[in-house]
Amino acid sequence: MATVKMPRLSALLDAPAGDVQVKLAFARDEQGIATLHGHYQAEVALICQRCLEQVVVPLDSQCDVGFVEVTRQRNICRSTTNRLLWMMNPWICTR
Repeated sequence: MATVKMPRLSALLDAPAGDVQVKLAFARDEQGIATLHGHYQAEVALICQRCLEQVVVPLDSQCDVGFVEVTRQRNICRSTTNRLLWMMNPWICTR
């Protein structure tokens, strides 16, 4: 995916970056919850806060999201540590 299609990321960059490599995998976990596992990689140019020169920073991160209906979200999210509720419809728990 081109970084120019990501305005929030592009606004932070010192120079245009190439593409962000994104891999998404959808599944259901052992509780039957619909899940999304994502992995993304990119190299971006930022300004160093100390020397004010451009520095290229490799980004390589993963995310896991569980999609939970409102009626189930309390029981599931309370029983699992390190989950953050995002107020969306349906509710989303992230790991």
